[in-house]
Amino acid sequence: MRKAADPSPERLRLVELMGPAGAGKSTVFQSLLARDQSILVRPTLRHARYAVVVAANLVKATATLIRHRAIDRDDPKEQVRSMMYVQALPRVLPELGSPGDSAIVFDQGPLFLLTRPNLTDRPVATWRNRMLDTWAQLLDIVVLLDAPDSLLRERINTREKWHVLKGADGRSSLEVLRASRQVYEDTLQAISAQPGGPAILRFDTSARSADEIADAILTAMKGDAAGANPRPEPVRRER
Repeated sequence: MRKAADPSPERLRLVELMGPAGAGKSTVFQSLLARDQSILVRPTLRHARYAVVVAANLVKATATLIRHRAIDRDDPKEQVRSMMYVQALPRVLPELGSPGDSAIVFDQGPLFLLTRPNLTDRPVATWRNRMLDTWAQLLDIVVLLDAPDSLLRERINTREKWHVLKGADGRSSLEVLRASRQVYEDTLQAISAQPGGPAILRFDTSARSADEIADAILTAMKGDAAGANPRPEPVRRER
């Protein structure tokens, strides 16, 4: 599936939400699903009809990691699965969706996986750059959510969901959040440099509600970026 030169309302859009922990990705994601019943969630590739593609790409991912001596000793299975998903999904995109579906919205999608530490190591840089080029041509919109550091830490510490930063001291949290932001910015810069790359939308979730952001994303999905606030919203940083 490639982006059409002239966007059509009938074409399935591909949208990915990104941002540091606590930025509000899940909340915005749920708001999008509640507002548009035609939105599809991230495909899992567990259906039997994808078995051949999945198996072939598991072998390719494993071979790439072995060749470059880049296997993650802590969690090699997750690393291989992430690589498989990123490179296999474009093969099955044309089979996804049905008449009436408007978009696939990824919460922890291909770009999220390509920013994980086990896929940003230098030995797999060539593979990663190739995948970034591929997804730059496939994604229509990438939404970067963020908020001030103090609010991110508060959200992480008060939600039930476990996170590695939950309960961490302020300095450690800030270092991790700043490092993750840098990886996101580098990734967005790489895909923005591609001709025909996705629209990049940025939102400060301390300044706009999840419903407001969801409405802006839906407006952009319909091809009217006027209400989508494509310019960065200033996010306060702690020093």
